[in-house]
Amino acid sequence: MTADISAAPVAPQMRPLGPLIPASELNIWHSAGDALAAAKRHQQRVRTWARAAYQRERARATPRG
Repeated sequence: MTADISAAPVAPQMRPLGPLIPASELNIWHSAGDALAAAKRHQQRVRTWARAAYQRERARATPRG
């Protein structure tokens, strides 16, 4: 059996059944986005601090051997 290669595949039709985010929850999602952004900024600050502390300790330990 061979496939008919002249026929283009048909893309599936996807339709949402309702609003993706109900209007009543928009503020909650906006607040969650702000919280996530703040958490990412905090994570970056902690990583920078930890990297600097590690480098300080490594530099301090190097002369002692």
